[in-house]
Amino acid sequence: MGVEEPTPDLGRNRIQILCSNTIRFVWVTFVLIAGLAWGDTQDVLGYWMGTLRTSQVELRIAFRIQVDQEGSLTATLDSPDQGVYDVPIDEIHYEDRQLSLVCQGAQASFEGQLVSGRRSVQLDGLWKQGGQIFALKMIQVEEAPRLNRPQEPQPPFPYLEHDVVFENVQAGIQLGATLTIPQGPGPFPAFVTISGSGSQDRDSTLFGHKPFWVLADYLSRLGVAVLRYDDRGVGDSSDAEIEATSADLAGDTSAAVAFLLDYPDIDPNRIGLIGHSEGGIIAPMVATEIESIALIVLLAGPGVSGSQILLDQNEKSLRLQGVAEPAIEARLSYLHHVFQILQDHPDDVVAQEKIKEATKHTNAGAGTKCHLYALVQAVNEVEIQRKRGRHSRGRKGNNCSRLGHGCFEVSQYLD
Repeated sequence: MGVEEPTPDLGRNRIQILCSNTIRFVWVTFVLIAGLAWGDTQDVLGYWMGTLRTSQVELRIAFRIQVDQEGSLTATLDSPDQGVYDVPIDEIHYEDRQLSLVCQGAQASFEGQLVSGRRSVQLDGLWKQGGQIFALKMIQVEEAPRLNRPQEPQPPFPYLEHDVVFENVQAGIQLGATLTIPQGPGPFPAFVTISGSGSQDRDSTLFGHKPFWVLADYLSRLGVAVLRYDDRGVGDSSDAEIEATSADLAGDTSAAVAFLLDYPDIDPNRIGLIGHSEGGIIAPMVATEIESIALIVLLAGPGVSGSQILLDQNEKSLRLQGVAEPAIEARLSYLHHVFQILQDHPDDVVAQEKIKEATKHTNAGAGTKCHLYALVQAVNEVEIQRKRGRHSRGRKGNNCSRLGHGCFEVSQYLD
């Protein structure tokens, strides 16, 4: 009697074959989809550059788009003409040839479509920043250009550099600074540099230029020490809780002078101030308070009243934008009226009410915020007259300046 052969389970084998084929099909489909997605992503990798054009300036903008270890897109923003590089992009999304980027550091976003041409591709989109929208076309480049600043000091240096911190005790803040001091026996004469309006670093960096570093290098090579410091809230300097006026910032400069008076190898009878722009207002303010100041140097300091500066700036800006002459005249007349109200009415509440009325009944001012930014800046001139030298200084991007114990907001005049 022979051994009975087991009957094959055709049903089970069929299920196994079907399962195997299904897994193979799913895997192949997944690979194809992943490959298509990867290929789609590849289209936007690399450097992209375009030129942002406004009525007054042209700025190159560059994106560097990469893939991280997890396969996700990452990007950074460069502004070569401003000397700003590697600003992180916080959000990036690319799908169906549509790219969107959000950069919180610049308070800006970009949305564009990948468009293929005969010889190249480009991103055709919109740049949004500060409530404004600009057309921006980006093309692929090998890398973002770097600014050539041959005047920027290069080591080795024939002087000493010390990173220091000094304190404005009255304001309760600390200010980070760099002291360049000649080698050899002292005591040495010294300068303190004072920046212009807006929050700036110790080098007064702007568009890739570092003028205060260039000055410090030049003077220290000639045997003069230089102390340059970060403005409040910038770099290694702490910030105060309230908006600073120029009088408050003069206190920072006075603290810098006090630091030098106690520093070894500095001649206390040969300390000077170098003030640029608004620093050209602050330097005389400090010199009138500290008798030991030997000299002051004013670089592009104002030679007319603050209100006249603002009127001139507004007029030139409007002409560059191509605004019609009647509209320019109406705007300037309106601003002049506002400045006069601020000068004639020392009481903040009264001045605010009168400006609100003027705004509602003036065609050049009613319902538009852009006219009122200049109005807020006009507090600068009033502070000089009211406070005997107190001159307000708003931070960049801030539409509010201190006036006594109050604060003017643009929204107050649009109710």
